[in-house]
Amino acid sequence: MAAVTTAALAVGLAACDVPAVGDPEDTAGTSDVVPGGSLTTMSLGPVQTWDPQRISARGDASFAARVFARSLTAYQNGPDGQAQVTLTGDLATDTGVPDQTLQTWVFTIREGIRWQDGSELTCEDVKYGISRSFAEEITGGPNYALAYLDIPKTPEGASTYLGPYAEGEDAEAGIAAFDNAVACDGQELTIRLSEPVADFPGMVSTPGFAAYKESADRGEASTYSVFSAGPYTLSGAWMPERGGTFVRNPHWSARTDPIRLARPDQIVYREGLEPQDVAQVIIADAPDDRNAVALDTAPPAIQQQIAAAEPLRERSVNSPNGIVDYLVPNFKSPTMANAQIRAAFVLATDRNAYITALGGPTTAESTTSILAHGIRLALPNPDQPAEPTGTAPPQDPETPEDAASDESDDTPAPTQTSDDGTSTADVSDRERAAELLAAGAAEEGIETPVPLRVAYRSSPTMDTALRALESGWSAAGFAVELQPIEEDYFTTISAAERADQTDVFWSNWAADWNSASTVLPPLFDSRLNISEAGSGRNYGYFVDANVDAAMSAALAIADPEDREQAWFDIDTTLRSRGAYVALAERKSTYVAGSSVEGLTTHPALGGTVDLAVIGLQ
Repeated sequence: MAAVTTAALAVGLAACDVPAVGDPEDTAGTSDVVPGGSLTTMSLGPVQTWDPQRISARGDASFAARVFARSLTAYQNGPDGQAQVTLTGDLATDTGVPDQTLQTWVFTIREGIRWQDGSELTCEDVKYGISRSFAEEITGGPNYALAYLDIPKTPEGASTYLGPYAEGEDAEAGIAAFDNAVACDGQELTIRLSEPVADFPGMVSTPGFAAYKESADRGEASTYSVFSAGPYTLSGAWMPERGGTFVRNPHWSARTDPIRLARPDQIVYREGLEPQDVAQVIIADAPDDRNAVALDTAPPAIQQQIAAAEPLRERSVNSPNGIVDYLVPNFKSPTMANAQIRAAFVLATDRNAYITALGGPTTAESTTSILAHGIRLALPNPDQPAEPTGTAPPQDPETPEDAASDESDDTPAPTQTSDDGTSTADVSDRERAAELLAAGAAEEGIETPVPLRVAYRSSPTMDTALRALESGWSAAGFAVELQPIEEDYFTTISAAERADQTDVFWSNWAADWNSASTVLPPLFDSRLNISEAGSGRNYGYFVDANVDAAMSAALAIADPEDREQAWFDIDTTLRSRGAYVALAERKSTYVAGSSVEGLTTHPALGGTVDLAVIGLQ
């Protein structure tokens, strides 16, 4: 995401309090856990890389961050969601201190952190890790450093800094620019940005900002190299499609790590295993598998088996994973340009039918917001209701920060679930949808039933899910044409010519870190997306200068709670205007052997298993 530069607010931001440093004797609610033993993790994989600056898969990033790769900040472990979404210093002593412009951030690197060879981790190691993201040899990972560091770019938009491997006169100017943007003074690290980024502490929790020791760097050949500053390091070579064993880093100390409890003595990673097979093996709980945990979600059929048996429920966890499915009305469509028709579409969308088609309540949970469960946990009032209306007036341009505080008085009731758990929309919703659709069609001179073309990424499951939604739309008075697309889905729907062919697009999204800033601007800021070439990720061509301005303002709010609340208010505006219709947040079910304790998922890490706290009886 390339955020738009905004006028900086003249405010300072004090560093957040640092939680107590991890104590291996602290069992965090798992009183039977003692340090030691060998934990086996099972996954389909394949792991593409263990190089922090190249990791893009959420599961791999979560594993690396809890086992061996440490960044400036990290999300805390804890007994509940509120504790888990607390950002804290990891390599740094706090979450950073900005200047008044929010463009210069200072981090102090903890004393006493040691690499696996016993050498001390320094500020220069963090700087070197950041530098690797710029090298053409290091590809595939997060590119936030390239996008935001205060380093000049070429006319084509490429960075003038070419990374730590570049040499010669052509590289000198870029090296000087990087040294100015990322500077060390002892253990004090200063990072200068090209624009204000209020939630920069969240950005530096991503693996692109992990430390890397220069003497251990093998450049392009570092795909599976692990040189650890965390509690574990790789013993021997990583074997693609088979895995490897992570043993204790003898120089790691809980006194310098506020995140990881590091309970097992070693973690055996086995990859190349089908999720269904893994789930069945762990459920069987043979003696050799009692110390095992699945890193992939169990398939829906096995989820139902787990949910039906209390002994299995006791050694499994089912939780949201941050991936939200949603629908996008096309504002260029004559049909969806009408607010009443969009409102009818919202009311006729049967989320429960959609979830049933996906596999039931263990596979997804209904939501009206594109902001995932973990992001909403960071709000002062995470349960604040905000049902979409589709009929709210445009936002007041004088007060963009107060987006969507006033909703229409004729807010329609949300979709309801019947007492017997069957999937059905509330009758009053259907009646109201029919009324709104008829009024909107008359307004636009459209004959009924109203044509509705819906594009989606085709698969056997999604074909069933969209047919389930089709039933509710048809009942409200739409004449539905489903448009399944099997290949290059997102490229196809973002092309300019598609705007005349489809009324509604299916999509999904997950945040890069636990903030709405990685959701709303990339998807709905028209300045970042819409061009002659197409919609970008703003598939419905939603354009509102006041909403764009509200996003710019939110990017510069220093206080984390105020900032997330501002994002939530913008999200409410988007829903009330019918810019999107959220369907469901996907859920994952992880199962563990009977000797595993402390099994939990982490909402800020994509709902993955939190290896920072897991242990063995």
